[in-house]
Amino acid sequence: MFKFTRIASTLMFLTLTALLIGASVAGAEPSRDRDGFFLGLDIGSGGMGYEFKKAGKTYEYSDQTGSALGLRLGYAFNSYISLALEGRSFGHRSGDYETSLCTQTLLATVYPAGGGFFLRAGLGAAKFEVDLGDDVIEEFDEDGGAIALGLGYDWAVSDRFAIGLSAEMRGAVFDDFGAFEEMAVGAGTLGASMTYTF
Repeated sequence: MFKFTRIASTLMFLTLTALLIGASVAGAEPSRDRDGFFLGLDIGSGGMGYEFKKAGKTYEYSDQTGSALGLRLGYAFNSYISLALEGRSFGHRSGDYETSLCTQTLLATVYPAGGGFFLRAGLGAAKFEVDLGDDVIEEFDEDGGAIALGLGYDWAVSDRFAIGLSAEMRGAVFDDFGAFEEMAVGAGTLGASMTYTF
């Protein structure tokens, strides 16, 4: 498997580390009042990789650096959990080819101690577009299923506005299409997040 597994392994390690740290300081941070609708914006950079089979041969493209932009609109039920619809796009361009992974997910964010530390997970749909300009593939775009994972920390700037840092991963799988089989794509980013509660 390609670098997607490394991204997933790294994110799992960070999650476990953050859980242990969060558990140890849970009593030190007061819970925050979160309720109502919110708008979130994420900006980050990281890497993407993908893998597919063609004519029985496996092709891998990895270590593609790029940037991501995400927009979330959701509702916080209390200080511990919120649900949001998120649109996120990761893009990479190098020389004569470019790739992008766009996901739309229903995202749950959990604040285990009611403070700033959070965990995220979601499911949804994805679109993957590639223009390589070589004789392996020239251009294609395909729709598939998406999974979202993340963790981070928010610092409250005011009663309604918070800024933070987050590590996010978006993965997607696609049905066989044409000569391409077993397509899987993953993108992981580290960046800044901003949340405004109405």
